[in-house]
Amino acid sequence: MTWVASVAVHRTTRDWFERDVSLRARLAVNGARETLTSKWRREQRTALRGSLNDLTRDERIKAAAACDADLTLLAATPEFPKAFGCSQVGSHVRSSADLAPTAWTTWESLDRLPGGSVHVSAIPLADGEKALGFVVLVHDMSFVERREARTQQFLLLAFGFLALAASAVTIVAARVSWVGWSNELRRFRRTGAERPEFWPLLRDVRELVERIVGEREAEGEGGAWTPQRLKQTLNRHLHGEKVVILANREPYVHVRAKDGSVVALHPASGLVTALEPVMRACSGTWIAHGSGSVDLLAAVNANLPSATFVSGAVRILILVMTVTMALDQMAVARAVVLTAFAIAFGAVMLGVAIALGIGGGPIARRILEQHFPERAAPPPDTTPHL
Repeated sequence: MTWVASVAVHRTTRDWFERDVSLRARLAVNGARETLTSKWRREQRTALRGSLNDLTRDERIKAAAACDADLTLLAATPEFPKAFGCSQVGSHVRSSADLAPTAWTTWESLDRLPGGSVHVSAIPLADGEKALGFVVLVHDMSFVERREARTQQFLLLAFGFLALAASAVTIVAARVSWVGWSNELRRFRRTGAERPEFWPLLRDVRELVERIVGEREAEGEGGAWTPQRLKQTLNRHLHGEKVVILANREPYVHVRAKDGSVVALHPASGLVTALEPVMRACSGTWIAHGSGSVDLLAAVNANLPSATFVSGAVRILILVMTVTMALDQMAVARAVVLTAFAIAFGAVMLGVAIALGIGGGPIARRILEQHFPERAAPPPDTTPHL
């Protein structure tokens, strides 16, 4: 904000000073017009130089020069810079040599010399309808830079003071607010009267206290994790929500042993090792691919569509492989049989992949919807919290 204000003030004051210097230059030439006109001859160069020296006695006018209509120098003060000669400035005052005197224009420019910034003004001078030439005045603009520096310092000090005052007011307001809030809490502790604005805070404090008490009770066994403690922790953090895992890996693979009994194997999987105790503690549901032989047999016995389709496809595949191997052993059209088997097997695998890809998503969604019906969303909490 200080920088923006400094730039705005700098531009505004610079425009003000430029207009003021331009007006002072016109007033100076107009005031000395009669004197300059009477001495505007080559044989009176000394008198004309004296009149120009009188103009430079002003503390702001640094140098002056008088240029004839043919862009030749008539007279100039000793400190007049050569960079602003008559030929360089004359092209800006008149655009062509045959231009009427009334069409000559005043030219102004800002430039920088080794001594600092200067404002150059070229003001036409005429005697009736005859153009005599023009006067070049060089104003010193170093005072503008000094004033701008002081203005910038003042802005920095002013904005610094405002920033400190704003900080002090903010600190005092926060302190007063904190003291008032603390006094209200102390009054509540003494009298027990609950004010409406403290209700959300009291509710949050009670919930926090209940949670801390529950955690201390659960950790009463010395920090050992037991199924009961794990179940309490999950219920406290999940708030009784059901936990469902949908994965390709199943937690138990059921196979048939050599003696015909069913054996449950625990697969070596990081997912199963990490999440199976959690699911068992919170009575969660695990939906997975049944890769065991007994799992497939149980699905077939339950008349599941996907299991029946797979079992039928396996029977057909075994039959095709048996016929193919028999024909291959008898050397009956071996190449034709192998080609036909490869084409048929590839077509069956492609069909199974497409069927599972298209129907796998709806089947999984239907299973989840049957086990976990959609519940209505709880109403939003409109009470403002601290």
